[in-house]
Amino acid sequence: MAGTAATIALAYSVGAFVASVFSSKTPSTGLLFVFLGAVGFKAFQAWLQEWLAVKAASSAKQELRMRLVNASWNNPQRSSSELGVIAGRGLDALDPYFAKYIPQLIYTVIVTPIMIAVFWFTDIASGITLLITLPLVPLFMILIGWATAELQARQFDSLSRLAGHFAEVLKAFGTLKLFGRVRNQEKVIAEVSSDLRRRTMKVLRVSFLSGFTLELTASLSVALIAVSIGLRLVNAEIDFGVALFLLILAPEAFLPLRAVGANFHASSEGMAAATKVLDYLDASNGKPQHSAPEFAFASGVTVISGPSGIGKSALFAELLGFAPEQNRFRWLAETPELRRELVSWMPQQPKLTAGTVSENVTGYSELNPTYLTEALDFAAIADLADLDASRLSGGEAARVNLARAIYRLKLKKLRYLLLDEPTASVDLSTARTIRANIRDLANQGVTVVVITHERDFLALADEVVEIA
Repeated sequence: MAGTAATIALAYSVGAFVASVFSSKTPSTGLLFVFLGAVGFKAFQAWLQEWLAVKAASSAKQELRMRLVNASWNNPQRSSSELGVIAGRGLDALDPYFAKYIPQLIYTVIVTPIMIAVFWFTDIASGITLLITLPLVPLFMILIGWATAELQARQFDSLSRLAGHFAEVLKAFGTLKLFGRVRNQEKVIAEVSSDLRRRTMKVLRVSFLSGFTLELTASLSVALIAVSIGLRLVNAEIDFGVALFLLILAPEAFLPLRAVGANFHASSEGMAAATKVLDYLDASNGKPQHSAPEFAFASGVTVISGPSGIGKSALFAELLGFAPEQNRFRWLAETPELRRELVSWMPQQPKLTAGTVSENVTGYSELNPTYLTEALDFAAIADLADLDASRLSGGEAARVNLARAIYRLKLKKLRYLLLDEPTASVDLSTARTIRANIRDLANQGVTVVVITHERDFLALADEVVEIA
């Protein structure tokens, strides 16, 4: 409302200044201060509105992404590529919707009645003309918006299909290569990509056409008001200063509606994505949520086994706070941050950085040569201590992961050690050594939890947990 008042003050100061020049009167210096103040405030208002809108859009996107990730745990059957498109491209497309369309829509609801009232009380004839021509802009916007929304939804579906098909091809690439079907998939991907390109061009054509239509409608409406004011000015039926004030203000009366139309089409992809996001969340929220029982680790070695994909690694993710909280590990600590301080863990996938094996084991922690030697011996990689980590094989990289977990355990004097497939890529002799070291560590009072498919671990386990 303050911005609208500044716009009206700007139009009044310019109109009054020009009218005073043509009427041979000395322009008031006060008009200059009104003009400068209005211009300065409009600039500040535009910056502040943009900053607040971007901040709100960022906050809304962050919340939606968090809810999507949490919902994905309740939708294991849904395609990961679908989640990737929605959480990535889809939510990024919401920027124009949250940052421009919604603020502009509310801004228009506030500004347009004020402009109509100003025209009506300044000059009734111009107010009637504005009241008749103004509804044409939203009318055309609604008619074209229906077509755009449908095209945009189809375009987003095409993008989801392309992403899903490409992800499936990558998963089965080895099989396709083995049976010589790679060329056939190239053709399929090319066809899906071509379909996406055609739908995208249709959306762009409709968007450009709608923008032209809205601009033309608004321009003709402003011209109609200008012609009416001009004819009445010639016949001396309206004061020159009032006429000039209304002529300057007329485009500003249509500007909010034109901006709503432009931002509507800019945000149409985001609105199509928002529908997908809400459908995904509704599908997740509709499923019953089970409160899982407490999951405590017994002293010694606990082996967690079960078929692939059953949720064994998800237990570690839940304990460490990388999965939705189900309150199963509150016995260890109240929050994931506190739990991570109490445990040392080895993830299934090796994570190495540039540098030697020893530097990868110690990481950013303080260097303790004794603990480093013990960790390297535990993982049977003492002979690789000075080797560049980039030259390691998959099994050697996994053992660096294990040595890193042991080093942290000893350095921090922790009680819990979590191991996810510690011997999956290791030869039989080394695997026996590592299992014996795990047993010795458990005998020293450390609680060791091992996720594994290997039956050899069952012999050294104090407790076996079958995940079904």
